[in-house]
Amino acid sequence: MKKNYVFSIVALMLIVTQSFSQLTAPFTETFSSSTSIPSTWTTNTLPGGTGSAWRVGGTMGYAASTITNRNSGTPGSSRIWIDHSGSDNGIAITSDVINVSALGTPELNFYFNSNLGTYTLSPLNVVYVEAFDGTNWVRVDSIRQNNMGVWSEHFYNMSSYVYSSNLLQVRFVTYSGGSSVPGGTGLDFYFDLAIDDISVIEFSPCRPVLGINSKNISASGATIEWNSATGADTAWIVEYGPSGFTPGSG
Repeated sequence: MKKNYVFSIVALMLIVTQSFSQLTAPFTETFSSSTSIPSTWTTNTLPGGTGSAWRVGGTMGYAASTITNRNSGTPGSSRIWIDHSGSDNGIAITSDVINVSALGTPELNFYFNSNLGTYTLSPLNVVYVEAFDGTNWVRVDSIRQNNMGVWSEHFYNMSSYVYSSNLLQVRFVTYSGGSSVPGGTGLDFYFDLAIDDISVIEFSPCRPVLGINSKNISASGATIEWNSATGADTAWIVEYGPSGFTPGSG
């Protein structure tokens, strides 16, 4: 009887372990293989929250209707997005536990998009980026921006959020803005939000610059300006050549 009891405990442990699949870094989730949320991600409403779930595929609303998969020009192709059709609060999409043993310094990297068009909304709908520290969910960042249909890259050094030496778990939680919050104005359903190409990879401190601009252009020279992607960069490698030249040969 005792042996059977021990066997039952082991079998139960195996079943429980297998019921929670685990992602292994490095990886990128493109949301391009189907029209449903991948099995390694879960969408749900947090306690006290209201609204609809994150979804894959379909067409976003109003000015965001042209937002597609970041790597595709096909309208309505796959990416995850939230249909803010009312007061959507505490709507989460959560990764499975991620094994980051293969990474020296794990980076969470993804792309965000939105388009308010000519409508007005204050404050904007928001997405909170959160990580599980082994006990609680911790806020990493908040994204409350109108991208006007242009994908923006977001990246974070996640080393301080690794727990049990090699595990990481992340989620994205959205809340409505506008008249859904005290003092707010405008209707949240004009402002759907999208995320694509979520990666957990090796962190790189060397990032492409932002906002490249040229001025003082003459026959013999020009002034080129840019913004640091991290705010901490102090040195850059600059290559130049005739239009269409191959980087590395300039």
